[in-house]
Amino acid sequence: MDRIVWDPNQSVTKPKLLLDLQDEQMLIEILDNKDGDDLQLHAGAMITTQSAEKSSQQLKSHSKKRTSHGVKVLHSIPTLKLQTMKAKLSNKDIAYFHRPKALWYPHENVVALKEQGKLLTKGSMKIVLKSLGGKGSKLHVDAEETVLSLKGKATKKLDFKPSEPVKIIYSGKELEDEKYLAEQDVRPNSLLHLVRTRIHLLPRAQKLPSDNKSLRPPGSFKKKSDLSARDGHSFLMEYCEERPLLLGNPGMGARLCTYYQKSSPGDQTATQLRSGPNNFGNILTLDPADKSPFLGDIKPGSTQSCLETNMYRAPIYPHKLSSTDYLLICSPKGKLLLRRIDRIYVIGQQEPHMEVMSPVSKGVQMYNMNRLLVYMYREFRALQKRGLTPAIRANELSAQFANVAEVSLRKRLKLFYDFQKGSWVMKRNFRIPLEEELRRMVTPENVCAFESMLAGMYRLKRLGISMTHPSGLSSAMNQLPDEAIALAAASHIERELQITPWNLSSNFVACTNQLQHQTREKCQEIWDRQVQNLSVVDGEENESDIEAHSDYDSNNLVAGVKGLKMRHMPSQAQADVENEDEAAELCRMLIDGDDEADRKKKKSERYGSNSYVKS
Repeated sequence: MDRIVWDPNQSVTKPKLLLDLQDEQMLIEILDNKDGDDLQLHAGAMITTQSAEKSSQQLKSHSKKRTSHGVKVLHSIPTLKLQTMKAKLSNKDIAYFHRPKALWYPHENVVALKEQGKLLTKGSMKIVLKSLGGKGSKLHVDAEETVLSLKGKATKKLDFKPSEPVKIIYSGKELEDEKYLAEQDVRPNSLLHLVRTRIHLLPRAQKLPSDNKSLRPPGSFKKKSDLSARDGHSFLMEYCEERPLLLGNPGMGARLCTYYQKSSPGDQTATQLRSGPNNFGNILTLDPADKSPFLGDIKPGSTQSCLETNMYRAPIYPHKLSSTDYLLICSPKGKLLLRRIDRIYVIGQQEPHMEVMSPVSKGVQMYNMNRLLVYMYREFRALQKRGLTPAIRANELSAQFANVAEVSLRKRLKLFYDFQKGSWVMKRNFRIPLEEELRRMVTPENVCAFESMLAGMYRLKRLGISMTHPSGLSSAMNQLPDEAIALAAASHIERELQITPWNLSSNFVACTNQLQHQTREKCQEIWDRQVQNLSVVDGEENESDIEAHSDYDSNNLVAGVKGLKMRHMPSQAQADVENEDEAAELCRMLIDGDDEADRKKKKSERYGSNSYVKS
């Protein structure tokens, strides 16, 4: 009570700010080198020394450089929780990683046709009705049921109004509404496609947040439904690279920045750019003595726009948008939407800030384990909120995370979970980590780096190359016969290994961080090789390249020749991958839900009325 000040006119001494030099999270800058050397011996904080004679203009310049080169980009809440990313990429996702393939028309799957049964004239049967957006639903219908009745059953499943005009396509033909399914040769376990023919027009930038709401994270984009191209402005950006090193996932943030290089210290053009009518994003000013943040230079008095993410920086260039160009959007349930495009850009070569995971590194094993643990923690927390016993089946984990060895998995999980009757059940004393801790364990950038590694490994596998690094093979070329085919195969294999995403990103990051003296020249050479490789026609080999790249293992020659041949016929292999994935999805939809009631009954008897096992 004595410390409370009751009189407002009473003078109060201001508290002093005491800096704890033992705080390891603090960064203290000392202008005197002598004091700095003495403090570094005894303090726990990070001590940096700087000459007091440095001018204030130089300090201001370096402050701007630190700000511009360290732009922090925030992500949406669903992305931070990894809700917009798949735990396991399918073969189709990896095969079309850089160019996701979407079919906007009904198509037949050769493998799925084998799952069909014999034609029925009477009785019930199961079919799968799938929209063009990818969402499918299993329906129980009667052979003597009309197509019009089938459309009525699908209204709730695929979320469309009964009055909306739709078409049902089967075996390449449209089914008539008044005829029975058996009359039109619809068999059990058949795959039918529902096509919504109406196109909904959207105005430009509709449903923008009001003045009192945030336009960007963390205040906005809190739900997956907020991540839609239906709202806000639409900026389209196309990569000029054939295979960019890193690709963001839905919901990840990016920032449009424009760097202006001053022509003189008193240049005020940047202020005019900020207040001008054209939107250049964040205007970042570079003094005449500042170096360019890009691999190339920016001319004095010039600007360079770029796309800034936490993974890379890439220059962008605006393109003229035709008045006849529109954006056609297909929702997961097949609804077609048409809206205007605000701007269109072309993205130049990426300059990565982080390294893509190497297939043979320990980082891959750590990522797989952390991703599995984060998945389990979030599943268990959701079960706890519902008042159920946190448990998950072991076969589900093995299906989602096949890269994690069972031995290491059991060794890691036995400290927190009990293995009971094929399921992992959380111990009572275990505390699930907080959401902030889970987000630090696996970040969206980690997922992108891992997915880029998978795409690079798939390309090497498709080319018939089993190795991942070109090191340690300098003397192998001397053992090869002096034949053109052998030299061409070795040159081709070495070049493909040099341009893998993990080699390119690690060399570039080492170059920009000045970890090696000669890395910058090596990095520039590798990037030049990539550009040259993209322009070379398949099957043509440059004689200078054959002479330059002459260090590879003779044991991999067969794989190299095989890779050269496979480059000319990848379409059939990719088609088989696509059919296989779609057939597996169809079989899963037909099997799931048949005995759902029986499974729930067995679970309740096994674990009690208050327990739950995710299946």
